[in-house]
Amino acid sequence: TLKWVNRSASCRTFSKLRLSMLFRVLLATCCLWLSIAGTDSDVVPLQARPKISDKQMACLVKNAHHEAKGEPVKGRLLVTQVVLNRAKHVDDLCNVVYAKNQFSWTSQSKRFAKIPKALQQQYEYEILSMYYGFTHMPEWADRASHFHATCVRPDWSHKFEYLGRIGAHRFYQQTGV
Repeated sequence: TLKWVNRSASCRTFSKLRLSMLFRVLLATCCLWLSIAGTDSDVVPLQARPKISDKQMACLVKNAHHEAKGEPVKGRLLVTQVVLNRAKHVDDLCNVVYAKNQFSWTSQSKRFAKIPKALQQQYEYEILSMYYGFTHMPEWADRASHFHATCVRPDWSHKFEYLGRIGAHRFYQQTGV
């Protein structure tokens, strides 16, 4: 039998939950359900993906915001995918984001305005959706190791294999490593 819960108590409880945690729970539940249901999709089962800590998520959100603010969702997600691809042999995603001379915003001495909470939650949702396989990405996304804005042409770009362009970024795969 179902018991009715005091509406004001349940509303207070819900308001205490962080919206991003709700997104994480929903995504994890959907991914687990899909892995159990045995669909034909290429969704990676939840058990095969390590959890992204709050600290690591904050690093991914900051990087996506500062490197691809104003880009389409796929552009922001590909910037995040580059970090994930570089982190395949590293324990901490933040070490990849803050590695010397890797992302321009980390080497600038100016202070950045705080990312608005709603935008931060949107980025978290997008990143988790991509991470758990719910967002269709270009077939070359798992190979992308570098990118640059289309308004510049770095010296290294001619040495790498060009993969594609999304928004105002060109994506490359480092070859011969």
